Amino acid sequence: MRNRFRTLLMLAAAVLLASCSQDEVMTDTGHDGLVPVTLSAAVGDGVQTRATEGEAKRCVIQILEKNGDGWSDAIGLGLEKNPIDMEPDVNNPAQFTLTGVLLNPDKEYTFLFWADEGKDFYDASDLENVKIENGNATNIAWQGKATWDKTEGSTITAELTHAVAKVTLQSTTAVASGRKFVLSNLTEYNGFDVMNGTANGDIVTPGHEGTGTGASGDLLSFYALVTDENQELKLTSGKGGGVVSISNVPLAPNTHVILKGDVQNAGWTTVNFTTSVETTWGSTSTEIIGLEIADGGNKYIVSSPAALGNGNEKRSDTELELHPCR
Repeated sequence: MRNRFRTLLMLAAAVLLASCSQDEVMTDTGHDGLVPVTLSAAVGDGVQTRATEGEAKRCVIQILEKNGDGWSDAIGLGLEKNPIDMEPDVNNPAQFTLTGVLLNPDKEYTFLFWADEGKDFYDASDLENVKIENGNATNIAWQGKATWDKTEGSTITAELTHAVAKVTLQSTTAVASGRKFVLSNLTEYNGFDVMNGTANGDIVTPGHEGTGTGASGDLLSFYALVTDENQELKLTSGKGGGVVSISNVPLAPNTHVILKGDVQNAGWTTVNFTTSVETTWGSTSTEIIGLEIADGGNKYIVSSPAALGNGNEKRSDTELELHPCR
């Protein structure tokens, strides 16, 4: 009788264990067999940028699912809307997370990420067509993309890079106090497509103006939504003339282009400029150093960091010119 009682207890325990195991599996797979995942995004290398460069104050994510040969907004994931705001990390505001997303293991997904300084600067209601908000000037922003299918894990991460290019004008000589200068003729856009990682929308050609303070160094700095292409910029220094053309300036998202030269006398006398791409904005295949441009028809060939480092004379095919506009 005692042995029979023990046998019944063992059978009851086995049933309870089986029930617990079944509950655990159901929890892991989520409702209706969906897989719960956690999404995270980091601005740059995951460390908050300097205040002078702007801070990521919001990050939104748009989840797309494969639909035939294309992609459409995912539905039935337990989200109230799509795109949705991600939560910033309380200890590191450069990192954002979103939990509780349920994915169908039988589908493929693409995740689009957009980060900026707030909704007053960009309309991010559609990350394939982000727009500058209310006609404001282009502000700093970051973007990125990730994918998922059933072979992936339960955590999806993305490192975001700058959606904009930063352009800085520096002068090697003091620019007289009150002397106006304009950097113009840039082809810029009023939107960005995160899916394709490029600027889109309407083309705009604003003039970026500044005023001398009697000092040299940084004169002007701004952000621009641009495509990956070389552009010809125009620099106007002083009232009534002093216009020069700067050809083949490499502009692209996630690059910081620095134009450096004698802005005070540009267009009035022969001047030299250097153009460089700062690597602190992240890796870029368009990085260049030692690039000089001058008027009078002279050309200065761009040498890559690798070519300079190994001591040979190998040069790229990229050339820049600077000459007064007639």
